[in-house]
Amino acid sequence: MKRLLLCIIIGLVLGISIQQSIDHYSDAELVFFNQVAEKTDSWYREIRGQKPVYVIIGGSEIATSVDPMAFMKQHGLAVINAGNNAGFGMPGNFVAAEHYISQGCHVICSLFPSPEVTTQGIKFAFRRRGIDLFSSGIIPLTCENLLKLAVGDLSSNIKYIKRLRKKRTYVHAYANPKTACLHDTGFLEIHSRRMQEKAYPPKRESDYDFNSITALCKKMQLLCEERNAKFSVMLAHQYFAAEDRLKKAEIALHLTQNNIRVLKDERLGVSQDLSDFADTPSHLSRKGVDSSTIIWSDALKNDAFWSEQELQKIIAAMNAE
Repeated sequence: MKRLLLCIIIGLVLGISIQQSIDHYSDAELVFFNQVAEKTDSWYREIRGQKPVYVIIGGSEIATSVDPMAFMKQHGLAVINAGNNAGFGMPGNFVAAEHYISQGCHVICSLFPSPEVTTQGIKFAFRRRGIDLFSSGIIPLTCENLLKLAVGDLSSNIKYIKRLRKKRTYVHAYANPKTACLHDTGFLEIHSRRMQEKAYPPKRESDYDFNSITALCKKMQLLCEERNAKFSVMLAHQYFAAEDRLKKAEIALHLTQNNIRVLKDERLGVSQDLSDFADTPSHLSRKGVDSSTIIWSDALKNDAFWSEQELQKIIAAMNAE
């Protein structure tokens, strides 16, 4: 039995090592967003002595909209942009940024990424946290998750082998300075104006799984409380149909009723102003970044969060239209 257990452990260690080596060369998103996170780490070392530090966690909708330098210079706020990739899922992004959470800080988590962790998210969290990625309880230590870490996504590995045979390598699009600029603070500024040039119609939001999101936010809130840090959520600014404002208000109300604070933003994360967006409905242009910086700074300075009464009034008014 001991010999079998030893073989399993050796197999897992070997599998994780091989998979990490493959990902280092094959997964352009893991490589690129690791560079983003390293920039954020460097910025964190510069400002971590300030109180409070605001840690904003999420996918690329945060990476491309939160400019820490603007928060600092224009509003005197010490902000960490811990946004990476929505494809990692909320748990993957949260655990990857877990080392920024310390006493006195305020953690704000975007609700845009999926409440489920992905294979890619587990691999990214492992790259950032090592085996500690399972210590918080946000990503459970299960055989399935260990296998995802050790074996990864089979189809991705097959594609990597095919590229090796053809001697091809991929670079993430945002690593191109013509497409975007990765600032020293971890802020990813997008240069593309595709949204404005193509005049895309607003997309429709899929339904939120209220229970899954609430349960995950409760876990995150508990982890922050254990470290004497504050926790809240935000509705990132995105190009959605006007009707989706009702869905955003409903999820904000549900969270508020469950004692999870939601940062107050009258837009409720919904806009039809194309000039606020760059290449996707979730990535902001410079204009969108600047306006959002003002709105979010005011909310953070004044501890402005939605109340049940305010959200109920908004929902009633929208339903009456």
